[in-house]
Amino acid sequence: MSVGPRIVFTRFVTGESPKLQPWRDHLARVVGATVTSSVPKADDVLVWHLVSANNRVLARSAWVFSSFDEATLSARATVEAGAELAVVPVSEERVGTYGWYATLAGVPVMTCARWYLTDRDRRHSIALALTSLPHATLLPGARLMDPALMGGSRE
Repeated sequence: MSVGPRIVFTRFVTGESPKLQPWRDHLARVVGATVTSSVPKADDVLVWHLVSANNRVLARSAWVFSSFDEATLSARATVEAGAELAVVPVSEERVGTYGWYATLAGVPVMTCARWYLTDRDRRHSIALALTSLPHATLLPGARLMDPALMGGSRE
C-alpha cells in the first residue's frame, strides 16, 4: 500500500488551549487580524493539515472548527475545489518573509504551513500544496494534543 498526501486532523481540548495559540498567531499574520475572532471557545476544537507522504506539513486549514464534522466538511471541500482555489501571496516586509493563503469564492480556506525566506520558496510551497491537494485522502479521527502539555486539566 502506498501512502500519498493526506489530510490529518488535530484536536485541542479547548479553544483556549495554549497549544492552539501558535496556530491562531499564524492565521492572524497570514490572513489578517480578524481571523482570531473565528476561534471557537468551545471544548474540542479541531484544525486540519495537508501533509505529504513523508509527513511534512504542506498547508493548514484557514479556520479552527468546533466539531469534527465541520473540519471534515471544510477539508473535503478544499480538496474537491482544486483548480477553483485562488492563491493570495502575502509578505511581511519588515521581517522579510513570504507566505500565502488560498481562497474559495473569496473565503480563505487554506494557508501556508510556515513563512518562507524567499519568494522562490513560497512559489515552490504553493505549487507543492496545489499539486498534492487533489490526491489527498482524509484520515478518519483526530490526534489529540496531550492535555498534560496544555497547562492545566480539562475541567
